[in-house]
Order: sequence, then structure tokens, then C-alpha cells
Amino acid sequence: MEWYNVFNKGIPTDKAMGFTLDIVGQNCSTNNEKFIKAVTDELVELNDIIENETGSKVPIRKGLFAITMDENLEQHLTFNPQIYILSLLDYLDSNVSVQSEMLESKLVELAKKRLHELKNIKYSVQLEKSFPTLYEEYKFIEDKYNDMVEMRKRYVFGKKLGLVDEEAYQRNLEKYKELFAQFGLNMNTVNVKAYVEHIYKKCMQQLKPELYDKITDLISSIPISMDKFDDCLDKEKFELLMACSALSNANFNKEDAISNISYLTQYFREHEDDMDSDISVIMYMNGEDKTLTRKDLYKLYKEFLINNPEVKIVRKTREDFVGKSYEDILAYLNSFKGELEVSWDILPSGESLFERTRSSESTLTDEERKQKEANKERILQEKEDFFNNNKPYLLLKGKNSFLGYIGYIYPNAYVVLEKFFKNKKGTSIAEDAIYIMKVEEFLDLSMKSRPEIIENHLCHRVTHHRGWQGKVIDFLRKEATEDTIERVQIFENQIRHLN
Repeated sequence: MEWYNVFNKGIPTDKAMGFTLDIVGQNCSTNNEKFIKAVTDELVELNDIIENETGSKVPIRKGLFAITMDENLEQHLTFNPQIYILSLLDYLDSNVSVQSEMLESKLVELAKKRLHELKNIKYSVQLEKSFPTLYEEYKFIEDKYNDMVEMRKRYVFGKKLGLVDEEAYQRNLEKYKELFAQFGLNMNTVNVKAYVEHIYKKCMQQLKPELYDKITDLISSIPISMDKFDDCLDKEKFELLMACSALSNANFNKEDAISNISYLTQYFREHEDDMDSDISVIMYMNGEDKTLTRKDLYKLYKEFLINNPEVKIVRKTREDFVGKSYEDILAYLNSFKGELEVSWDILPSGESLFERTRSSESTLTDEERKQKEANKERILQEKEDFFNNNKPYLLLKGKNSFLGYIGYIYPNAYVVLEKFFKNKKGTSIAEDAIYIMKVEEFLDLSMKSRPEIIENHLCHRVTHHRGWQGKVIDFLRKEATEDTIERVQIFENQIRHLN
């Protein structure tokens, strides 16, 4: 499995999905030392890029990942834009949990508040008490300053004795000068007041909207080099972690859940033959940490769909959107529900499947017309009896472009579409095929044309030739299980919601 497939499933979306360093390491790391080094290398490279692009050195030091989408509708692992403000708050010793889900604007305001508190610091003891991280940084600078003072003393003494390497001395002096300049200091003004003033001005400048946006845009646009993680992360576990996060996001924001559910749907399609895998991750779900396998997640996925019928299952792969823009995708999603609403009606129990109408061919004699109508009635009734005798769970009646079709939904999660008539004056018996599909495929296929379905072999197709009943029975006799019944229940809820 490639990293591309881990991140890219279902409907392309610009909605970020975030992970912390700890969550990924705890769940997916096969070598934690290599994992931390890979993250550190990526952060160092990111810091260098930001400094080169903005001219501003920023304190990015936390490992926080996010899935973001590029102009090609491909998703990559990047660092979350919030990594900057969270790193800054960490740098300022503000106790903010990544899991607090605080709005970014609130985090920025909190950082400004801490910086104003920093501005009032005048003495080393105050800095040590309120800003221990900055104090350690300042002590490092102060120690370097003292080293420089000692070097100068040795230089003066050595020069008197003629034992000075002038070039080496000047090189070392330049290094000290560069170090102090990074903190707005010079070789004569290394003190708490000057250090605090520099940190305050630099950080406040970086929090101004124009520079802040430039920094965060850079962070979210630079893909992490995943080849560095090949020998320290388990791809299958990362993929399961992605799927768990998709469900968590769907629960958190049901109005925009369709893309997250699309990822999950594709995930379960790819793993339908290995659902018994014992791989697991620990994920915060529904208010508590849970150990989740694929089966556990699948159960929660079905429960979500049963309880939220407004969230549709769109069985799409990314290949379906090749050449599309994100605006095209949004337009598709907006039209998805509307087109389905006018396609099918639930048929109440006992209602006639179709209107039995009389033929009006003027060229037929009364006897021929009666015989023809009797034959049609007999065939219609045989077809109706055949499908009903196999005990469907639910019946749908097509309308508009599906006029004449009856949809039989069976407890084993198969849908059978049979066309009973072409128009209000005649029936279709041998000319039209029967279409058989899984319930999860039904809504999406309902939006496609018949030629497209036939040409691309998107479902099973049985023509009305000798032995057609046996071919259909092969599907209808597949065993109904707790899983298939729950899938049918999800389908029923969604259909009823549309109607």
C-alpha cells in the first residue's frame, strides 16, 4: 500500500483532518526513535523554509499533522497551520491542550495576552518563574555572553604576550555577534530587559494578520516527505487511524459528514475481505478513549448511518473526479440529494405495483386484444409473484426517469430493479433487463444513465431469457445476516429521509 492511498479515498475534500505527534506515535510507530527523528527533520526543514520565505524565524517545535488538499485534489500529510500558534503558546509556557479544540482566533488572543505579560518582565527571577522556557533560552545566551567575555580577556592577555591567533579570534567574535543578533542583542547589551523586548516585538509582529497568514499558509502547503516514515510507521494502522478520525469528524460536524463517510465507505470496500484483522488503534471517540479494530469501527460506522439518515453514502473513488475542480465536486454533492428525491417513492404495503391498463391497438380484433391483455396480465402477475415470494424487505416505485421500475430490497442487502411497464399503455416484459446491486450502490447508480451502467458493468444485469429466474435466485438466496439487515435499515432510513 502506498501512502497516497492512505490519504486519498472517496470524495476529495478540503476539510482538514488533524493528528498529534503523540497519537500517531502511540498508534502507528514501529520505531519511536526513528519516528521522532523523522518528525524533527521535517520540522527543521519547515522552519528553514519559513525563515527563507518570510525573513522571520518562528518557534515551530510541536509535532502536529493535518491532511490537506492541493490544486490537483490530492491530499497530503502536512503540518497543521495551528502548529505555529500552539508552538508559540508552548514557547510562552501557556498550558493549552491540543485536544481543547479552541478556536484559532482565541489561541492568537491568548498568545497576545501572554506577550503583554512578558513585556512587564524586568528581572531574571521573574522570567524564570513565569516563563521558564524563555528563561532557559536567555540563560543559554547569557552563558554564551560570559564565554565571550572570558574569550576577550584571554585575547587581551594573550596579545600582550604575542600568543594570539587574530583570525580565529575574529571568527569566534563574529559567531557570538550573529548569535546575539538573533535575539535582538549586541555584544554590549545582553540583559533580561533587552531580551524580553526583542521577543515581544518579534512575536507580536508575527501575529499581525499579513505575516501570520503567510506563515500558516506555508505550513499547510508543504507536504511532509513520507518516505522518511517508511521504516518507522505502520501504514495499515495509520490508515485505520485515518478512518477512525473520519468517523470522529462526522460525529463532530454532521452537516459536512458526507465526505468523511465517503472515506469510510471506500475504506470498508477495500478491506471487506479482511475485516477480521486484529490491527487496532486507540482513539478518543464518544467521550472516551477506545481501542478500535476494523470490526469495531464498522459497527460504529453503521450505528452512525442508522442514527443520521440525512448523511448519504456516496460510493465514489478519486478516479471518478479526475479532471474536476473542487467547485465541480461541491456542485455534485449539492445536486446529489435533490436528484434522488424525485427518483423513488416507498411503496406502502398492499398498494398496487403498477396500473394495469388496457391496450388500444386498433388493428387487433376484440378477441386478439383480449388474448394479448390476458398474456400481459399473466406475465406481470408471474413476475410480481416471483419477487414477492422471495420476501422483500421493502419496495420502491420509480418515477420520472425510473417510471415503470419497481425496486425490491431484500434482507440480504441486495436491490433488484425490475421494469414492469414502459408507459401507461403498455408493459415491458422481455425487452428490459433486471438490474441487481448492493444497497450501498443503489443511490449512486440511480443517478447514472442505463447506457453508462451497462457499458461500465456497474452492476449485475440479467436479461429476460429462459432461466432468468434462476440467475436472480442466486442473489436472492444469499444469506441474510445481522450485518446485511443493518445495511438495509441504513438504506431504508435514508430513502425515508429523502421522501
